[in-house]
Amino acid sequence: MKVVHWTYIILASALLIVGAVLLPLPIPLGLPLIFIALTVLARYSPKFRARLRKLSRKHAFLRRFIRRGRLDHKP
Repeated sequence: MKVVHWTYIILASALLIVGAVLLPLPIPLGLPLIFIALTVLARYSPKFRARLRKLSRKHAFLRRFIRRGRLDHKP
């Protein structure tokens, strides 16, 4: 199971780098790639998830954004 997690983390990191490179181009492909990469990282990386929780405690707008993205959250 750990191999699968590490594979997803490596692929998400690669997507994040590719998305950052494609972000300034006029083709709107970089931002969705970054969003997908951050979503996968939040799912499979405990360190990233802990850092995201820490940031969400400090910033209310981030907390609302995260809650909106969760499927099991009921407003």
